[in-house]
Amino acid sequence: MDLPPYGKITKCSLADLIEYQIAKNGNFKRVDIIVKYMAIESYIEGEDIGLSLYRKMYKKLFPRMKDKTIDNRLLRLRKLIELIKKERFDTKMHPLSTTTKMHIWDGAHRMACAMYFGHDFMYVKRIKKEFKRGSNLGKKRMEKVFDPQEMSLIEKKQKEVFRKLGIKRSKNERN
Repeated sequence: MDLPPYGKITKCSLADLIEYQIAKNGNFKRVDIIVKYMAIESYIEGEDIGLSLYRKMYKKLFPRMKDKTIDNRLLRLRKLIELIKKERFDTKMHPLSTTTKMHIWDGAHRMACAMYFGHDFMYVKRIKKEFKRGSNLGKKRMEKVFDPQEMSLIEKKQKEVFRKLGIKRSKNERN
């Protein structure tokens, strides 16, 4: 996988983009995207578990965030879902921002939507930024947010999504 140039909007396969979020040791560094995927699934299917996990994630990760702010995030997510369902959201006009190493900087909700709706690719714009050490949202951090039963549901969903995209646990094991 060649890295796209900086500042240019480039088409990137969703599977490759997910793989950039997997550490060398095989750990997925963006479990929050799976929680967002579950929130989308819950909204579409009229269930509550994914939405509850989404709320809990934001409350625990950002303890000062007000309930109204979380409600506004969910409202924006619902609007995004509806736009994508009606095919009125141009992903090229709203590319994901990725860091120098192709980690998602901005656009995790859009990526979760693309995963849910079965898109094969996303448009990305690589920027000259990188996350600080310890800022990933992987399993270790999420285990401080969710109880073991909730983590089990999230991990099960992650396996299901990865299987659908043809991704295994590490970059070296891809189909």
